[in-house]
Amino acid sequence: MLKAKLLIAFSLIIMCLGFTGCFEIGDIEIADIDFKSVKTGTYTATCDKKIVKATVTVEVENNRVTNIQIIKHECGKGKKAEVIVKQVIDSQSLMVETITGATGSSKVILKAIESALKQGLSENRVPADSLLEMKQP
Repeated sequence: MLKAKLLIAFSLIIMCLGFTGCFEIGDIEIADIDFKSVKTGTYTATCDKKIVKATVTVEVENNRVTNIQIIKHECGKGKKAEVIVKQVIDSQSLMVETITGATGSSKVILKAIESALKQGLSENRVPADSLLEMKQP
């Protein structure tokens, strides 16, 4: 009986922690960055939302994103979201559809790309705190 109660309590704690992370991911908003205003260069950034984390490197040449490499993606079942980088490159926009069944991972990858691109914007357009790695405290 005691084992059953402990198992139930433990399960409830795990569920609450998991749902908290899911709500944080659901609140991610992606900025509509004008890719034409990003300077040539290679930029790396991370978005860390506890249960999903992505680190990307974005290459920009002549105001076009030419390559996006996912350096690290801790995602559980969201691995299929990694195809979103092709959509970003093809459309030259962050305003792409998230991958069905991997919405959280899609948003985290997009936010990491956004953070990387912000590094290449002209200095007067980028607030200092936007260059910081996006991590949960």
